[in-house]
Order: sequence, then structure tokens, then C-alpha cells
Amino acid sequence: MIKEVEEDRVRAFIKRQKWTVAKTYEDFAPHQYIIKYQLPKHDQETFVRFIKFIRTYGYPQTFGKTTYMYVDFGQWKYWAMGFSNKDEEKVGINRALKKLTPKETTQDILF
Repeated sequence: MIKEVEEDRVRAFIKRQKWTVAKTYEDFAPHQYIIKYQLPKHDQETFVRFIKFIRTYGYPQTFGKTTYMYVDFGQWKYWAMGFSNKDEEKVGINRALKKLTPKETTQDILF
């Protein structure tokens, strides 16, 4: 039950954000991002909750030489960025389109 409540909160948070396209990585690792300090105070708190959600329910995946924790929502995979292992000190959340499996439906890719 706790996971479902947090997941609903995270989905609402994701929908409220204005995601920025990462121009420097456009050609080889296209993704979008949000930065914690650019968010309203109430969303900064949810930002940290989202990072904790990723750490708790996510899966590890390596990009280059670094392994990140990812979580999928719809057609997107999300991961946190920052130079600290402390959730509160992470500065950004990235998202990139993921490859859909044949089992995933239109309902799964609403956002």
C-alpha cells in the first residue's frame, strides 16, 4: 500500500514538471531533466521523495562506467543525478525514453 501511495505522488509530480531537453547529449544519449533548486519549495520536497522511491524500488543499470538506479513510469525511465549518495543532496532527475516491450500497452505510455 505504501508503494502505491508513493507511486501516485510521484506520477503527479512527474506530470507537473517542465522537463528540459539536455542539448549536449542530444546525439548520443537523448534525455530530459529537472533541477531541484529550480522547483517550487513543495516540489523540492517531492523531488527528494522521488529520489528515495527510485532508490527503494528501482533497478541498477550501467551507463558508461557508472551504475545508476532507475525506475520506469510509462515510456520513460528516470534516474537521479548528483555527486553525493545522500538523497537530499541530489541535484537533478533525468528521464529518457525506454524501449517498450511487446507486453506494454498504450495505457502504460500515457506520460
